[in-house]
Amino acid sequence: MWRNKLTIRNEVIGQLTTGALFFGMRSCEYLKVDGERKTKLLRDRNLRFYNNRKEIDKLKNKHLLFQASSINITFESQKNGEKDESVTMHANQKELCPVLAWASITQRILAYPGTSLCQPVNRILVGKQMSLITSKEVIKHIRSTVKTIGRDVLGFGPDDVGVHCYVPLHTVCAHR
Repeated sequence: MWRNKLTIRNEVIGQLTTGALFFGMRSCEYLKVDGERKTKLLRDRNLRFYNNRKEIDKLKNKHLLFQASSINITFESQKNGEKDESVTMHANQKELCPVLAWASITQRILAYPGTSLCQPVNRILVGKQMSLITSKEVIKHIRSTVKTIGRDVLGFGPDDVGVHCYVPLHTVCAHR
């Protein structure tokens, strides 16, 4: 999914799911979901990038985000009642890297006209239309990707996966 750049939507879904995977996120933390939630959707202000413990100013130096040594995300309000919990992940020098995923998200959002640090991480601009990536959209994308790769390769099929877990649903998923 990270490599799928056929459309801007595919690319953004790849960024979001990759970034979320590293932090074990609940879908309501990074996607638009149906119904009321205690959990707050992440916004660009919740993302802090560091290079050797010095914070990178996202507005002035967004070109340096990909060189960050770590990303810190503050979860303002969560399902488990925790408030303002911060979690840090470090760059790993690999293709799938939490810093690269969240730097891609941040740069994309900050490039939108009239944007601010208050924008949700799932905001997307296609043509002149601004919208939010939804959990329904992502689950279809995940299942389509799993179907394309195949049960023979993965050991599970499209009906075994969802937005709450990136492994077969019969396997226990640990959240923060």
